[in-house]
Amino acid sequence: MRETASILLLAILSAQPVEADRVVLRAAAGEFNGTVVSVDGNGVEFEAIGSDANSSTRRLLTWDRVLQVECSDPKHAREAARWAAPADSLWRGIQRLQRGDAALANDALSSGWTSWMDQGGPSALLAADALLRARLSLQYYDDLWMIALRVADRRMAQEKCEPLEMLADPIVSNIGLIPELPPRWADRASATIDAQSLSFLKVAHPVVEAIRLRVQWLAKRAFTTEDVPPFKAADRARVPKELSSGATDSIEILNLWIAGLSQQKSDREKSRDRLESSHYPLAWQRAWAHIAMAESLQCEKSSAANDAAILALLAAAETAREDHPALAARAAGWASEALIESGDSVGAKRVQDAYAADSQEGLSP
Repeated sequence: MRETASILLLAILSAQPVEADRVVLRAAAGEFNGTVVSVDGNGVEFEAIGSDANSSTRRLLTWDRVLQVECSDPKHAREAARWAAPADSLWRGIQRLQRGDAALANDALSSGWTSWMDQGGPSALLAADALLRARLSLQYYDDLWMIALRVADRRMAQEKCEPLEMLADPIVSNIGLIPELPPRWADRASATIDAQSLSFLKVAHPVVEAIRLRVQWLAKRAFTTEDVPPFKAADRARVPKELSSGATDSIEILNLWIAGLSQQKSDREKSRDRLESSHYPLAWQRAWAHIAMAESLQCEKSSAANDAAILALLAAAETAREDHPALAARAAGWASEALIESGDSVGAKRVQDAYAADSQEGLSP
């Protein structure tokens, strides 16, 4: 009798409806009821109960969409609490970016970036993409290459960030580079940080890997009087056979940029001749070629070469001015710095004034 009663009690308890887990979405976008499958840096994987009691739909909600997670599993609950603050920073940053407020967007996204920087998956990609756009819009170029290539790697794999699709994409399609971010650094500290971060960065797309290897070498070479080992022939050969014409030209520019900084004067001269004679189809590529020539000329350590380098930077500024004003402003700024170093403060002021409006345009978020 006692055994029968126990079986009846178990049957009654089993028949009681189990309270479903719940995920509340932001911006009053509703909620999902069902079962939380996993909670981690990717977001919240959720199996929602369909209108038919026997049907369900599993989906992954990125953290920018999730306001609250209520679940019975204590492990999932702890993970949800752990990601609550980074999720809030991500959501606020995206909202501000969509409103065109890059400064506040950068503040919000930067505050949560340490949580995302070592993560993979869609939420981390969204954080990197939003932060990249905010900093480019503000013309904060220091230490940006690691973030830029992370986003480029996923973009080349045709992965997009839905909340940001209505905004202009700073990365050139099928190339993986950002016109406003040539491989030239403001100071040695910034170059060192990029060189170190790129040495640890893992990317999957072969074009982006080819870019990473070359930019990492250029970052190591910047602002140093020490001998940097030549760019490895094996690394030079690691280029996919099938490339878009834009990617082929861009890799060539980076190769010639590296050759232009060679210890051998003849190699530097050949690089400059090739850069000058090439007719790249895109304005920013032609501007990059001029900047690469300027850096090579500055290796010659002569007043004539320095003057030629300044002219190359001014040519870069003028080439980029119409389509890429932020790149034009950067090139003009480098020319102005070189003029000051050569003792021509009047000329430097003239260049600064001529491109002052371009320096204010930057990139639209």
